[in-house]
Amino acid sequence: MSLKSKFNKYARKIAKVITYFDDEGNGKDPLLDIKRRLNQKEPIIFDVGANTGQSVRNFKRVFPDGRIYSFEPSANAYNELERVSRHYKDVWPHQIALGSQETRMKMFENACSDMNSFLEMGKHGSGSIIGESIVQVTTIDQFCAQNNIPKINVLKIDAQGYDFEVIKGAKAMMLANEIELLYFEIIFSEMYQGVPRFSEVYDFLLDHGFLMVSLYDFHYQQNLAGWTDGLFIHQSAIR
Repeated sequence: MSLKSKFNKYARKIAKVITYFDDEGNGKDPLLDIKRRLNQKEPIIFDVGANTGQSVRNFKRVFPDGRIYSFEPSANAYNELERVSRHYKDVWPHQIALGSQETRMKMFENACSDMNSFLEMGKHGSGSIIGESIVQVTTIDQFCAQNNIPKINVLKIDAQGYDFEVIKGAKAMMLANEIELLYFEIIFSEMYQGVPRFSEVYDFLLDHGFLMVSLYDFHYQQNLAGWTDGLFIHQSAIR
């Protein structure tokens, strides 16, 4: 066997190990990993940064009886989210942002609406800023208290660099062990200015009883890790 053939055979073995984490298929599909860990046919799902309803469709495909609270502050994106939500039962869209405190904030509107953010674009950002708007911000703790929501089975966040602020706004729910699974975007590059270090976010989650399940779909910029999605589970939800 030639050196090249030996190398290719070895590379295929390594790729197989990397791709297939275990016999259960963990680490391939975040929605299936979430489903495996939920003993709940009607989970309460918070879809933070719902944009135009992409996550609503995905969650309803896996959890048809799931109860989804979607949050999208951008007026244009919210209109489409509201239209999509009408096609499903038990989906409640809210035109409001979530963060670490109740306030009003300036949001930078991007030509690509899924890139809208409270943070200014960084040197590795994409799209272009086409406007600014002032939006209302509340916290998960406040929203749950005001709407009598005792538990969140899945907290999904895609807030374009602002995810950690949303997480900090759920501190009371976390301390009460009322959030089971946390699925959010993790940014490593300077897509936005002021994105927190992953180590800071990770330490916060460990301190609040969350353990990592897996990371998914790494995206690269300039041959370096740019961003990925992470799934965490609270220790009290491990069965």
